[in-house]
Amino acid sequence: MPLLSVESIDCKKEISAKLHIHIQSSDGPKEKRVTIRKNGTDLFELSDNRACYRDGFMVTEINAELGNEFIRFNNGTVMRPGQEIGGMREDVWRIMIAKTIRKHLDKELEVQEKGLKVLSLFFIDKVANYRSYENGGQQEKGKFALEFEKAFLQISKEARYKDLPTIKFPIEKLHDGYFAQDKKGILKDTRGDTAADDDVYNKIMKNKEQLLSFEEPLRFIFSHSALREGWDNPNVFQICSLREMSSERERRQTIGRGLRVPVNQDGEQAFRGSQ
Repeated sequence: MPLLSVESIDCKKEISAKLHIHIQSSDGPKEKRVTIRKNGTDLFELSDNRACYRDGFMVTEINAELGNEFIRFNNGTVMRPGQEIGGMREDVWRIMIAKTIRKHLDKELEVQEKGLKVLSLFFIDKVANYRSYENGGQQEKGKFALEFEKAFLQISKEARYKDLPTIKFPIEKLHDGYFAQDKKGILKDTRGDTAADDDVYNKIMKNKEQLLSFEEPLRFIFSHSALREGWDNPNVFQICSLREMSSERERRQTIGRGLRVPVNQDGEQAFRGSQ
């Protein structure tokens, strides 16, 4: 299903509608804001020929009447400001985060006698959803970080998890993001194959032994584009993708970050057990 959300419809200078769609790029689908000013505009063309917009997404009407704003497409779809189809709705990604946390804690219960540290990996669409910059450039938690902490606090209260060492750590130590930075130290989105991505890669891989230690609180890793060959960890048991995958190859690469035989605290391989 194509992404299509209506940001606004107005007639300040001329009748127009601001939409968010996915466009096709060399790196896969990217979200883009587009402005529609006339009937006959085809989202298939605006998206650089993404197949999901091929049939039925030509604009037939834009109505900017105050209180009755809408845009109509030739497949009969009528949308009003604030409406969205095809995106990852809040209820969906909230459920995905909660389910990943629960699977993680269940896995810890399953392997705790084997000396295995369990890691979970989240791939996200943009850095701002995990870390944002507000109030004069101060780093703040984005919506994914806030929801993670809310869900973890709720789920970890269940009686069966009460003896797990993980829930004894401060929650802000349990998760962290690995992202590229600009020259000012501001976290940024990248493609996965730049020099900035190499810095992220080194940050993770150089601390691999520390990451696998039970004394290290970090259990949940948030990343954006670190998909290059070699970016993997044998103890990643859960992978949650909070963004659209651009191809079957990327899906396989993503899954491959965790398809490894896990190691215990002595660095010895152990059977993964049931998944």
